[in-house]
Amino acid sequence: VNPVAPTNTEKPSVHPETSAVISKDMVLSTPQGDVTLRAGTPVVVETVQPLNAKNLSEGQTVSVRVQYNVVVSKQTVVAAGALGNATVSEVQRPGMFGKAGKIELQIQSIQAVDGQQVLVSGMAMISEGQNRKALAWSLAIGLFFLTIVGGAIGFFIKGKNAELRAGTSSNVSVASDAQVDMDEK
Repeated sequence: VNPVAPTNTEKPSVHPETSAVISKDMVLSTPQGDVTLRAGTPVVVETVQPLNAKNLSEGQTVSVRVQYNVVVSKQTVVAAGALGNATVSEVQRPGMFGKAGKIELQIQSIQAVDGQQVLVSGMAMISEGQNRKALAWSLAIGLFFLTIVGGAIGFFIKGKNAELRAGTSSNVSVASDAQVDMDEK
C-alpha cells in the first residue's frame, strides 16, 4: 500500500490585518520579529511587598511589578505581573519632637516579555509618616511654663514611621526606545 500525498492545490491566503498565513493544511502562524517599545510609553507599577522605613536603607534595591499589560501593535511587550526594580533613594526614620519618617523609591526598570530589563523614568514614589511636631512642641512649651523639666517632654515624642503598602501604585514611562524580540517570548 502506497501512502497518498496531499493533493491540496489551493494557495495559502494572507490575513490582511495580522499578516498571518492561513491554509487548510497549515497551522496559523504570525510573523513576530522585533517590536519597538517607544520612549514615553506609560506603565503602571506597584510595590510587591509592604515597605517600612525602619527596614530599609538608601541604595537598597526592592522589587516592583507591572500592574497592566503594555501592548504595542496588538502584541503584549510587557506582561502584567512582570517584575521590575526600584532603588530606595531616601530613608528618614521618625525623629524627636514629632519629626515624621519618610521613604522615597525611584523605579529603575521593568522586564519585557523577551527577558530584557527596560529602563523607565518618572516621579519618585514617596511616603511620609504622620508628623507630630505640633503635639510635641505644644506639650513642650505648655509644660515648660509649668516646670523646667516639662520642656524635655517634647523631645521624647516621635513622629510616625513611613510605610508603603503592598500594591501601592505609581505611573512611570519607558525612558528610551527598546526593541523587544517577540520570538523570545
